[in-house]
Amino acid sequence: GRQRKTTILKKQENASSNDDTIDGQPNQPGALKSTSKRIAMHLNGRGESKIRKGYPWVFRDDIAKQNRDGSPGDVVVIFDRNDKFLALGLFCEGTGIIVRILSLEKAPVNGQWLADRAVEAAMKRIKYFKDPSVTNAYRVINGENDGMGGLVCDRYNSTIVFKLYTGAWLPYLDGIVDELMRAMPETDHAVLLFSRSVQNLDEDTRMGMKHSQTLRGRFAIEGSENGSLSPKIRFVENSIRFQCDPYKGQKTGFF
Repeated sequence: GRQRKTTILKKQENASSNDDTIDGQPNQPGALKSTSKRIAMHLNGRGESKIRKGYPWVFRDDIAKQNRDGSPGDVVVIFDRNDKFLALGLFCEGTGIIVRILSLEKAPVNGQWLADRAVEAAMKRIKYFKDPSVTNAYRVINGENDGMGGLVCDRYNSTIVFKLYTGAWLPYLDGIVDELMRAMPETDHAVLLFSRSVQNLDEDTRMGMKHSQTLRGRFAIEGSENGSLSPKIRFVENSIRFQCDPYKGQKTGFF
């Protein structure tokens, strides 16, 4: 993709691994669909050093131990070699990346918290594109750069397109879609795309969702997701007119 793998994560004070309010409150589910499970994971020296430097991923050989097996989307509480709090992330089994870091600070990670972060990312862009006759297409969520590693979202006119590079976002996706469309009332259509690695996950792990699926909007009635219709969406960028195919185009259709 065109984005650089950077991080907006901030350093935080350490906390003991026996802290049962690691996310600011006991394990309470969010207002939106969420998983309340937590995995306690300890990193080895190399993994710890990488995270302290802002690296956004944890690989299997960075892990010293963890308290249980995980499922995509489980929240991971990461500790250093001295049993001190290091980071929070989402479990991503199914790819080479095991955890995608969300925060180096304690946070109430649940469906609502993640949806709020998505809206925060969107608002950073919306303020620059107030005239839709000039530009109505832009990157809404930029993965690791917005602290949402493995999730990309682009807007094309009234359509928003989500591309997932990990199944970790699937348990939270409905809430994120609803909150983003509420924040961008001019949007009325949402499309879901998967990277090749997510397409290869089993159906249960994918929660029954499919690549090139319509999540919201009119094309759900017309059946675009099964290939019978592939609509071209017209949009403008800096007053130049374009069109894209959100189901079969490059990346998310254009960007």
